[in-house]
Amino acid sequence: FQLSILFLSNLHTVIILFWIQTQLPSLPYNEVLASSLSKIVNILTLKDIFGYENSNQATTIALFVVITIYFLITFTVLGLSLLAHHLKDKAMKKFSSVLVYLGQAQIALGFWVINSFLMQYISAGYSEEDLDIKNALQGIACVLIMFNYLVTFFFAAFSYDPFLSSNILSAHSPVPQILDILFKAVAAPLMFFFQNDGNLVENWLLVLAAASVMVGKCYFLIDRFPYYNYKALKISIIYSTVAGLISAINLIVQFIEIKESVSLVNILYIQTLLVPIVVKFCYGYWKRELLHYISLPEENIQNPKEALKKLFALLFLFKHTKFT
Repeated sequence: FQLSILFLSNLHTVIILFWIQTQLPSLPYNEVLASSLSKIVNILTLKDIFGYENSNQATTIALFVVITIYFLITFTVLGLSLLAHHLKDKAMKKFSSVLVYLGQAQIALGFWVINSFLMQYISAGYSEEDLDIKNALQGIACVLIMFNYLVTFFFAAFSYDPFLSSNILSAHSPVPQILDILFKAVAAPLMFFFQNDGNLVENWLLVLAAASVMVGKCYFLIDRFPYYNYKALKISIIYSTVAGLISAINLIVQFIEIKESVSLVNILYIQTLLVPIVVKFCYGYWKRELLHYISLPEENIQNPKEALKKLFALLFLFKHTKFT
């Protein structure tokens, strides 16, 4: 389950980067592939799906109630988990396990889905007779968005065991999760509060945020080995490499797009060729680092970072090597 959540979280980040990419070039109307891809990515990112204009008043209020109940449940589980930790009650520790799964699901999809509905509701049009209801719900939406950000950053920082445990996503550093949420926290308001009809400032903010965060995350994963579990780190490195490549290409295209000399189809062809090459290079480099730390003598370890990488290498050796 946890690896599936990690897979969905990384895949969702890549989809958001694709959405950003569809906004950069001036797409000719005869490019069927580009137009179709843009529509698919809009659906997958929930762009223009939620909103006051697309639902009746009863449905909108019902969604507000569901989100409010969800946060009440989240805060209740969080409170019980903290109480169990304080009292050292083993019977209540199950709430901590529930909180871990809840937090990882919130980071992977919940944060984005809630932001999508609430932010698009705030930015949607409305009729004059609904003004009072609209103003009231807008105020509630702002509060819920604030809760969504606070809860998600809390989960990103504290829902991953810092020590080796049965938690598959246990990690000695929460930096990769925080970087993921930081990117989505910046991208969400830019995507949902603005129509993105070729706004140059918005495009620059999106591509700069994506490039800095994604390239930084990829470097951190390869340099620090933050996860204790081999599969978790492998999935993260592969998807982060793809995300870093797409965000870097988006940044380059942002310069070229000013001259309108490139189309989305051209970019897709280039990416299709580069993705396997770059992934193989980064993954190969990481595997060489792993083999280096397997053979590194303990007396040559110079700092805590190298000690943690040595620990990961030994765990990999014991769990994924068959002795005869």
